[in-house]
Amino acid sequence: MQAPELKTGRYRHYKNKDYTVLGIAFHSETEEAMVLYQQE
Repeated sequence: MQAPELKTGRYRHYKNKDYTVLGIAFHSETEEAMVLYQQE
């Protein structure tokens, strides 16, 4: 399972809320890659 390339850091959602992207996590059953983020 290879992680897609992703730049961590702060992003602003189109609804004007800030989020910090922390990394990539994988679903334990499907192995689907998902973005791990935290709302500011």
